Amino acid sequence: MVQGINPNTTIAAKWGMHMKMFNRMMWQIEGMDGQVQPVFSNDVALAIMNCIKMEETIGQTYELGGPHTY
Repeated sequence: MVQGINPNTTIAAKWGMHMKMFNRMMWQIEGMDGQVQPVFSNDVALAIMNCIKMEETIGQTYELGGPHTY
């Protein structure tokens, strides 16, 4: 067997890996009036890259929410 190559590359194994990864996220909405504001992961990545490039972002806090609240 070649080292560094995952021998378990079936579709079921990949699905299982994704399920493990996404089950670690805590989705908790409190009560009937709880709201969720989803965001596209590529937008978050772009915002992080812009923060790394620009010096005026040091020490700033950004709230990254999508355009809709559900």
